[in-house]
Amino acid sequence: MKLVGKDGSILLERSEVGPPGTPADRDLLVNITVDTQGFAAADQSWVVDAAWSGFLAELRTLEARRQGHATLESASPRDLRLQFAFAFEPDELPRVLAELERFGRR
Repeated sequence: MKLVGKDGSILLERSEVGPPGTPADRDLLVNITVDTQGFAAADQSWVVDAAWSGFLAELRTLEARRQGHATLESASPRDLRLQFAFAFEPDELPRVLAELERFGRR
């Protein structure tokens, strides 16, 4: 899923899902690429299932109320912290939510 704004873009891709029946069951390995003002960086980080589910719940609330924010943190919070706020293109929220909900499906 690619988000494009006036100052750059963020590309989120699901790389892997934790194997069924293991402690990592349904955890997600997320690839993120950021490109802004001529600079680009890419990395990947594991997001535990509970954090992913909580982020989707916050994103649904953000879409419904059009206020607040939704924050995604990786298993190691210093690796990845992504926050969507109402300032984010509100007309894009339904599309973003639908695409991110598909991320966790096998």
